[in-house]
Amino acid sequence: MELYNLITFIGGILVGLEGLSMNLLDVIIKEFALKNDAQLAKKLGVKPSRISKMRHGALGVTDSFILVVYDNTGWSIERIREEIKKGEESLL
Repeated sequence: MELYNLITFIGGILVGLEGLSMNLLDVIIKEFALKNDAQLAKKLGVKPSRISKMRHGALGVTDSFILVVYDNTGWSIERIREEIKKGEESLL
């Protein structure tokens, strides 16, 4: 059921909006007491350049990144959805 929710959710996200990824990245950093984006990249198992591109709006929240967050944080799909939604609301 959780994977079904993820697939349904992925179809509804907005990709390429800086605010969506900024909130998600910042919340992960805070919750896991990370000091910077390099530690965030290591925690998530992605290249630091991917985090940098997300920070600068060159890369949005993709379906594969949502899976990375899901796999490496232990967060539920609902939690990830909530954090992305907060990013959407900050853009309004």
